[in-house]
Amino acid sequence: MSRVAIKGADTGTGVFTLESPATNTDRTLVLPDEAGTVLTTAGVPASAMPAGSVLQVVQGSTSVQVNTTSATFIDTGLSVSITPSSASSKVFVMAVHQGCGKYSANNSLALNLLRDSTQIHTGGTKGVNSNDAGESWVGSYTLSYLDSPSTTSAVTYKTQLSNVTGSGTVRVQSSDGVSTIVAMEIAA
Repeated sequence: MSRVAIKGADTGTGVFTLESPATNTDRTLVLPDEAGTVLTTAGVPASAMPAGSVLQVVQGSTSVQVNTTSATFIDTGLSVSITPSSASSKVFVMAVHQGCGKYSANNSLALNLLRDSTQIHTGGTKGVNSNDAGESWVGSYTLSYLDSPSTTSAVTYKTQLSNVTGSGTVRVQSSDGVSTIVAMEIAA
């Protein structure tokens, strides 16, 4: 026959009481044959979640139009900050830019994803390089990346824009387009 041991902590002065409800029915509580954490109404601690669980989700957005004629990447104004609960966590980031386009002939826009000041993913070039001298649209442009920030400090994910061909204007968030970015902490 196995034994049940109830052991108090070596420190602390609080008193824990096990109390049964007022009932006329016999009940049996069967404990699993494994170590673990008791779940409470306060929720499941992040450290007890299985790998692949979503631990937190944060979102950012902007509708401020950003234009550039340069091949040098500039901030789009779209960013989100997240503080991982564990250094082993992954962070899945998805950014969706709206109102992407160009306003002169033979220009293409590119977007990059950064963690703080470090580029972690390039979205490549979106083909709006038509010979049309007027405005033409890509519409939306999506970037997604599974990152390993290896920290429990706050990190900021943001996107940057450049004109990779020609010297005309490319833009994001045109015509009040609302761009969004989501960061999800995933248990490793």
